Amino acid sequence: MKYEFVKLSPAQNMTIIVKSPVPRADQARVAGALMDYSSVYAEQAGFLEAPSLPGARLRLQMMGGEFCGNAAMCAAALAAREDGIAGDDERAVAIEVSGAEGLTHCRVRAMDGFYACRVDMPLPVSFGKARGMELVNLPGITHAVLFTDDPEGMKGESPALLREIAGETDADAVGLILYSRAKSRIVPLVYVRSTDTMVWERGCGSGSAAVGALEARIAGGAAEVTLAQPGGRITARATWDGRSISALSISGEVRIAAEGAAYI
Repeated sequence: MKYEFVKLSPAQNMTIIVKSPVPRADQARVAGALMDYSSVYAEQAGFLEAPSLPGARLRLQMMGGEFCGNAAMCAAALAAREDGIAGDDERAVAIEVSGAEGLTHCRVRAMDGFYACRVDMPLPVSFGKARGMELVNLPGITHAVLFTDDPEGMKGESPALLREIAGETDADAVGLILYSRAKSRIVPLVYVRSTDTMVWERGCGSGSAAVGALEARIAGGAAEVTLAQPGGRITARATWDGRSISALSISGEVRIAAEGAAYI
């Protein structure tokens, strides 16, 4: 089968967006094949679908039904490109994304060789603790944030730990975010249940948002943190109103790496 795709890089969190129509029942299988080293090769995949909500430019259905902030920025950048954005122009783009209710609002600015994007993230459903870590339960994905001075040094034991955390939640996707607060750096590991895939992501939008939400909660108000990660930087902004997170967004650069047709 032939599949039209675009491969994008938000902080090197390589993302395949499939433009060809793919039935939901086949999406996990197609995503797994496209992500493989022998094919397009990426960390995650999503599928463009016709939107159902008024005002939505498109719908992005992620491979596991999860919400992904980086992929949302990618989809918004593609929509803005198709609508003719160019030369330092800025557009507001509203899209539907799996794992989130209602519209996801994005802003896209055309830059020299990339798109500067910002997306309003779904607000955390709840916070919790597990195995000494902070849990941030976002719609469609739960992140466990482990504060550590040495994120790279924790990588060896992380896959087994993430498997244990995933076994204790029914979230579509589960992340383990190794966070050095002193260095403003994260190393993210994400597990997607439906495809049974675990990936050390070069950049993680929802993981960055989870850290931003935690920092706002700790500060008792507004927080902004720019997080270095293996593939680049993502900025998270959040506001704690005394009871919950009332605003949450991420921003970063999106580059188009490749587009064309894949055969699987």
